[in-house]
Amino acid sequence: MISKIILHIGVHKTATTTIQNTLTNEREKLAALGILYPLFYANEFIFNNHSIPLFSLFSQYPERYHINKTHGFTTKAAIQQLHQGYSDQLRAQVSSFSGDTLVLSGEDLSNFKSQNLDKLKAFLREVTHPDIKIQVVVVCRHPVTRFRSSVQFSVSNFGMRMKKAKEFHTVRKNLYQTLINNFAAVFGLENISVLKYEDMLGHPFGPAGAFLEAINPSIPAKIKPQIIF
Repeated sequence: MISKIILHIGVHKTATTTIQNTLTNEREKLAALGILYPLFYANEFIFNNHSIPLFSLFSQYPERYHINKTHGFTTKAAIQQLHQGYSDQLRAQVSSFSGDTLVLSGEDLSNFKSQNLDKLKAFLREVTHPDIKIQVVVVCRHPVTRFRSSVQFSVSNFGMRMKKAKEFHTVRKNLYQTLINNFAAVFGLENISVLKYEDMLGHPFGPAGAFLEAINPSIPAKIKPQIIF
C-alpha cells in the first residue's frame, strides 16, 4: 500500500529528463524495492514524464498545453477522454502495487500556482489515501548557467529570437522563490527538499542516483542504475 509520494518537480534544465529516463529503465528493480514509477499511455504514445498527464489534468487550459496540441488533443471531448484515461491508469497502477512509495516526476509542475497545486494534492490523496505523506523534491541550478541553458533551449527548440528568449527568462529571475512559496503554501515548507544540480552531476550513478539517494541512501548501490539520457 502506498504510504508516501515523492513529487519531483524539476525545474527545467536540471537533468529532469535524464532522471525520468533512468527511473523508467530501472522500473523493475525499483518495484522490487517497493517504489512505483508509473507510465502513462495516450493512444500510441507512452509518457514517462509525469508533467504530461498531471499538467494537463490540473492546468486551467489543458487544450493550450503544447504537448496536447502536438499530439492532437485539443477538443473538449478529446481532453475529457484523455483525462479519464490518465486518472484511471494511475489508480490502476497504485491499487495493484504492493510497495509503499510512489514517485512522480514532472518539470512542468514547477509552473503551477497554489490553486493548481490544491487540485493536484486532492487528487493524489484520493488516489492513495487522505493521510498520504507527500515529499516535494526541487533541484536547483546556479541561476547563471540555468539562464544560459534555458535561453539556448528556447532558441534552438522553440525558434525564439535571442532577444525574446533573454527577455522571457529574465522575467523568471525569481523562479525559485516563487516556486518554493507556492509549494510550501500547499504541501508545507517542512515537506520540501532541495537538491543542488551541480552536486548531482558528480554522483557515481548520475543525477538519478543522487535523486534516489535522497529517497533512501541505500537504493543507488542496490540497483546500480544505468544513466539513460
